[in-house]
Amino acid sequence: MCAYVLRMVRYTSCMDAVTTSAASAWGLIGNVFVFLIIVAALVVFSMRVGKAALLSLILSLYVGYAVYSVFPFAELAGGTPVGNVVVYLVMVALSYLLVRRVGTSGAGGTRILPLIVLCALTGGFVMALGYAAFDIDTVYDFPKTLDLLFAPAQYFFWWFIAPLVGVFALGR
Repeated sequence: MCAYVLRMVRYTSCMDAVTTSAASAWGLIGNVFVFLIIVAALVVFSMRVGKAALLSLILSLYVGYAVYSVFPFAELAGGTPVGNVVVYLVMVALSYLLVRRVGTSGAGGTRILPLIVLCALTGGFVMALGYAAFDIDTVYDFPKTLDLLFAPAQYFFWWFIAPLVGVFALGR
């Protein structure tokens, strides 16, 4: 009887630990859900249309931001964060069409792990850009985890160059 009780106590403790770990993992996934959706969308995009298209998209994110930052009619979008994001996305789409047309046609094979890392770095850049340039945190209350990772102004430079470093290091 005593052995049975000890086994049940161990089993219950083990199940409590598993439940606590699962709840912690789910809480972490819930906190970074927006970031994971961006990364997943980039991975699906790159798997569907290829690595050259992903590299063109990364470059067009930079070109779109450069054009957006000097665009004289941004106030016509209402000056709201959502309007600014729409203007930026139009600039990215136009620059993507241009970069894709004049860009390289072949960018080598697609290995999944470097591709996921490159998509994660690009997703981080997009999130940091949203915090720094578009004040998206005023539109949606992001979890504290994302705020700590993307909101500080001193991190913006590092997130800004992260995809470029990723392309240089992983883009062979």
